[in-house]
Amino acid sequence: KFKTMLILPLDSIRQTPSDYNGVPGYYAHGHKLAGDFSQYGEQSMVLLRSLVANESKYNRAHYEKLFCEHFGYGGQYVGYIDHPTRDTLNNIANLTPGASSHADGINTYHGADDEQLPALAKLPPLIAVYQGNRQLNEVVKSAVRVSNNNDLAVDFGLAAAALIEAIIQGKNIESAIRHSCSSSPQAVTELMEKALFLTAEDNLAVTAKFGTACKLVYGVPSLIHNALTSDSYTSAIRNNIYAGGDSCGRGIVLGAVLGAAYGVGGEKGVPLEWIEKVRIKDEVNTLIEKLLHA
Repeated sequence: KFKTMLILPLDSIRQTPSDYNGVPGYYAHGHKLAGDFSQYGEQSMVLLRSLVANESKYNRAHYEKLFCEHFGYGGQYVGYIDHPTRDTLNNIANLTPGASSHADGINTYHGADDEQLPALAKLPPLIAVYQGNRQLNEVVKSAVRVSNNNDLAVDFGLAAAALIEAIIQGKNIESAIRHSCSSSPQAVTELMEKALFLTAEDNLAVTAKFGTACKLVYGVPSLIHNALTSDSYTSAIRNNIYAGGDSCGRGIVLGAVLGAAYGVGGEKGVPLEWIEKVRIKDEVNTLIEKLLHA
């Protein structure tokens, strides 16, 4: 189950502007290669590394420190910095002496006031570790607020946690979605229920209807609809890419849902050849093994 949480859709060659002639918009980082993670995948890796360093326990202070070290000036990460990550780094850099308390209150978090998909990108390894644990909701709230100190972002984080946990524990995708709806705040539930009512429509059209940009209110119902209407990991990931917009942001939770549902290999699961293309797959596998045996 752990191995399915971190796999991203990959291309076989470097993307260039000529690959996107005639499309409404284009963005591909010039230094990224096939098998690299997007900034969303990097978010997930930071929390995975923090969990391993703390013997499979969530440690907010350590996670925030690792987040700054990885994405901040002089950090390992080279690539696009999204708005919530940039604003979070700036908020922490501008703290006055003595203002970096890690108490539990909402006001002590330094994350951006932001409602975009990076809020969910770090969650799959955390959910995998804490599924079945009554602390799940509290650690999810905290992890979201580290980068997205926003109530709606937290609500979507809790909905994603309920969904992925239910699938890990054996529910099918539709049952898990309905379970998540039953425990989520009204604003989130209404969007997820809209996705449930649109299953006769094509995912590309539904994604365009909800919106293709980075906001949670666009991306989450789109990926819910995709998971419901696709019959395999591969078809869902391809549909997600074809739908355009912030496919990477949607792909993190979508991949976690389908990976937990279909596993690795076979007709429906994560393709083994995709796993082989992940450039840091050895590190990912090592970290997962440490989580499993902590």
